[in-house]
Amino acid sequence: MEVLNQNQMYQADQMTIETLGIPGETLMENAGQAIVSEIIKDWEIDTHIVVLAGTGNNGGDGIVIARRLLNLGYQVQLWLIPPEEKVRDAAKVHLELYHRHQYPVFHYGEELYPAIQQADVIVDALLGIGMAGELRPPYDRIVQEVNQSKAKVVSVDIPSGVNAEQAIVFQAVRADVTYMVQYPKQSAFLYPAACYYGEWKVVDIGIPPQTTDSLEYHKYTWGEKEYQSTKIERSPNSHKGSNGKGLIIGGSSHMIGAPILAAQACIASGIGLLSCAFPNHIRPVAAQKATEATFLPCKEQDGNLVQVEIPDSIQVVAIGMGLGRTEQTRQLVKNILVQDKPTIIDADALFYLNEMWGIVDNRSSVTVVTPHMGEMARLCGVPIEEIQKNRFAVSRKLAMQHGIFVVLKGPYTIVATPSGNQYINTSGNAGLAKGGSGDVLSGMIAGLLPRYQNPQEAISNAVYLHGLASEKLVEKGYSLDGISAEKLIEILPFLS
Repeated sequence: MEVLNQNQMYQADQMTIETLGIPGETLMENAGQAIVSEIIKDWEIDTHIVVLAGTGNNGGDGIVIARRLLNLGYQVQLWLIPPEEKVRDAAKVHLELYHRHQYPVFHYGEELYPAIQQADVIVDALLGIGMAGELRPPYDRIVQEVNQSKAKVVSVDIPSGVNAEQAIVFQAVRADVTYMVQYPKQSAFLYPAACYYGEWKVVDIGIPPQTTDSLEYHKYTWGEKEYQSTKIERSPNSHKGSNGKGLIIGGSSHMIGAPILAAQACIASGIGLLSCAFPNHIRPVAAQKATEATFLPCKEQDGNLVQVEIPDSIQVVAIGMGLGRTEQTRQLVKNILVQDKPTIIDADALFYLNEMWGIVDNRSSVTVVTPHMGEMARLCGVPIEEIQKNRFAVSRKLAMQHGIFVVLKGPYTIVATPSGNQYINTSGNAGLAKGGSGDVLSGMIAGLLPRYQNPQEAISNAVYLHGLASEKLVEKGYSLDGISAEKLIEILPFLS
């Protein structure tokens, strides 16, 4: 499912109306009807509903919703916040139609606030995707009253006060459910803005898919449907060599578990053959935890790896998990990048990547980086707050600038591709916010990457399954606090 920001949604609307010839009034009617169809699934006809309508398309949608619900016999009050003379374009057409039905319009005044407190359901159609900055009177007080009410709150397209493409929210409606018009909006995948949407669903209003064909870059959600349509099934006549040959490089004198978790996850994700390059002191433990793996002879110094020669047969390398931050690590990462195998760069290997962009830029093989927010801030040379506010922009820029795949981890992990397109993972929960979870993900990507012709599909499916594993653990009774990296690995073979 494609995800749009503010300007992209305006472009889609404009093309639909001006190029394809579907009137704005028709789109508004379709939006109102689609949302009413959802509302009547959840609330009975005797529900007391207050519709709050502002100016513009969002308010127009609210007017249609009020009329349609009144037609069905619901108890509805339509409160128009701006003066009627400020209602323009398609919204004005629908306001006139509303009047012709002889339904009452309640105009903004102090009487609104008791009505809000007495409502069973409030339909928020105050402000749409054009919202920017802080709320102005009277919207600031109205939003405050809505949030303090006991009513269930339904937002139309976007909670009023939330910007369509930014994470930061000054003040906004906290919706129980948001019915997004035609496309999800970018800020639904950015925290803290995402908290204001509640549950959300996209309603189809008849905007054709070709309206987004001309966009320079695309963003898509990636979930169960996308996974099922792209997953690679093992061939009945396959053998271990045809299911991928991987190499995990990691571990140091004081970090033993991270590379072992990556190796276990790689095996559980289906790799045919796995080799490990670990310091000698880790191997006895690793041999018990990942008995299927073989171990490469490596040069090391003081318990840290110094040099690893990648066998020609290896199809994917994952490096960095528990590797440590030493001069040896710096040289090792450089050595691996120069060997130009498909490579996943994680954890401590990311620490030195800013010194090696020249090597990365000249690689011909797939390069995947898997930073969390702090690591991304270091890679981009900006404060972490800047990353949090602009996850889409910064991940796209880094991917395109260096021709790499960027897996920006966190809630709604983003996979950014060298072409500029992005894929937003929709699985997972807060149980993944724990040490070792990232090591598991890197191992999973290594397990899937050799078996796919399209690297993005492999990466996105690994991210999806990683999140799905945490969801399945909760279904089995684990608390979010109780989810661990080892439990994620244990459940991977049961996912399909």
